[in-house]
Amino acid sequence: MIITGVAIASAISALEQIMVTLLIPPAGKPVQLSPHADASATMNGNTFSINSPNGQGAIHFADIPLNSMITVEVEPKGINEEYGFYLKANDNASTGYKLAFSANKKIVRLHNTAIYAVDGLDKNIKVTIIMKDDIIDVSVDGRRCIVNRLIEQKGNFLWIYAKHGYVKFKSILVSPLTENN
Repeated sequence: MIITGVAIASAISALEQIMVTLLIPPAGKPVQLSPHADASATMNGNTFSINSPNGQGAIHFADIPLNSMITVEVEPKGINEEYGFYLKANDNASTGYKLAFSANKKIVRLHNTAIYAVDGLDKNIKVTIIMKDDIIDVSVDGRRCIVNRLIEQKGNFLWIYAKHGYVKFKSILVSPLTENN
């Protein structure tokens, strides 16, 4: 029997999907989000657009469970300096952990940790964020991951932002983790 490179790649891809599914902790039903937007943002259902060519625009959500899974599709619309999230933040994002995506620099930064040479941040990506106790684990489009242990901040606000550009955040789901250990 001859096994082709395509067959091997397909098998590896299927195995990776199974492993990812096994590693994601169980989550409950998504919580109802109540967005609060600044003047640079618009909302249409579960799509949030931030257009801030001369600064930073943001939308925030309150009552985010400390242990939760956040999934979102991010759609940059042209050039921007960066976009991202403030996790475990307070009501004005002065505390919390910044998760920043820079397509120009090809960097994803989670507080004081970064991954470099991340291609595709100028295109549509899916971001999955797992917050469990003091660990934040982020999957960037199923291709790259960044993890950090962050123990200080315990805020219950989630902020999304765009800096010097236009970005859409679509299909945001926040689900509490159901695993207690």
